[in-house]
Amino acid sequence: MCFLWNTGCFYDSWKMTYYNNPLLVISAVALFLFVKNYHFANDRINSYAKSAFSIYLVQSSMIGSRIVYGWVKSHAVDWGANIWWMVILIAVIILTGSLIFDGLRIRLFKKLGF
Repeated sequence: MCFLWNTGCFYDSWKMTYYNNPLLVISAVALFLFVKNYHFANDRINSYAKSAFSIYLVQSSMIGSRIVYGWVKSHAVDWGANIWWMVILIAVIILTGSLIFDGLRIRLFKKLGF
């Protein structure tokens, strides 16, 4: 992806992150097979794992896919090498926001008896 980005193939580098990319599917399956028998005894990691679905929903919704990533794509050429810092910052903001909202959801559902 970095190679394509540095050679000026911006659209092709974005295609590397699509969910139907064979390299992404192979790496996801390999990662799953690597950790499927590994048991985490850390409460923080387990809470992140429980919130993974809410993070996915934010990322793949209109807010994530069209607004945030569309904004990043439109400013990618202007930022140059600094785009990676901006992508990491946006990912951390999405992660933090999703964890906060998911924590609130869990507390609300416990109070309601779900």
